[in-house]
Amino acid sequence: MVLYVFISVIWLWMILVFREPVGDPGRYVLELDFIAGLGLDELLSFDKVPLGFALLNWLTALVSTDSAFFFSMVYVFCVVPLYLSFRERFDKVDAAVLMMLYLLYPFYLSGLGNIFKQGIASGFMLWGLTCLLDQEKPKTVKGIMILFSSVLFHSAFLIPIFSVIAWYVFFRKRHIAWALWLLGGAVTIAMFGLSEAVVTAFIPKDIIEDLGFGVYFDTNYRLNGSFLLLNYVTGFRLDFTLFTIMPLLGVLYVRRKVDLAVSDEMIKVYCLLSTSYFLLCFIPYADRLASISWFIVPYLIYFYLSKSYMKGMRDQLVIITVAFHAVLMLDYNKEYFQWLPF
Repeated sequence: MVLYVFISVIWLWMILVFREPVGDPGRYVLELDFIAGLGLDELLSFDKVPLGFALLNWLTALVSTDSAFFFSMVYVFCVVPLYLSFRERFDKVDAAVLMMLYLLYPFYLSGLGNIFKQGIASGFMLWGLTCLLDQEKPKTVKGIMILFSSVLFHSAFLIPIFSVIAWYVFFRKRHIAWALWLLGGAVTIAMFGLSEAVVTAFIPKDIIEDLGFGVYFDTNYRLNGSFLLLNYVTGFRLDFTLFTIMPLLGVLYVRRKVDLAVSDEMIKVYCLLSTSYFLLCFIPYADRLASISWFIVPYLIYFYLSKSYMKGMRDQLVIITVAFHAVLMLDYNKEYFQWLPF
């Protein structure tokens, strides 16, 4: 299993690296060429991209500004933290299975293929969460440092930090129902179109823009042809709501079948992350916020399926995935990632 997944990772690396840098990856390559000309002092004061990503660009450019080398470095920074997050809770085989599942997961592929900053930040986020939320052997200092590392690559990952703080202060010692009721309230607020009014009454708009979405509030940007062609819908979206709630209901069903000693902390944090999206759903491209919580769905499902009474269902999932994994990955090609709709 480990060897099979390793080959899959190499296969995907070859597809992503040896492709024409167009679209978002093309813009990243142009950014790399610009950053390569900065001195260290200029780099540290460069505020166009998050510091961690700017440093990655700069250090990469010291070796080469070739797009294949840059894409390789991004790939490593996406894959390695994600795998290490699995190893915090699972052995090598289970970690390999989870990696296999993520190689088929659209919200991971979008980071690998197009949204590099969010792809890197997501791996660090999950790694930090698995360290912090491990009730048997929490690694608090390590988890905090890794979680803060995610912000160095995308400022929107302040949201997981705020969610963890809320979890620690209020939800950690309370029943899971509290987090579920909070998410239900946020969904209701979004459904009635009140999210912007409620949030901006407590949080200044400039702080919201500082999460990395400031450009999307610009009137000229929202009226330009490129944005209008996307026909992007802000506010409450039924499809986003279903994609958030349905996995949660599945996890809650599985939770009823497992040992009562299993930690519910990751579910609570998932609810807090999802609540953040529904409260900020008025932001254009808020799907980037929704995908922060969606990113941990495969991990969350597999974690509960791995517990005592549900291992049979987990094994069936693994068998099905292994049987079709190679065929599904054959669909991946340079054009697929060039037009990846995320």
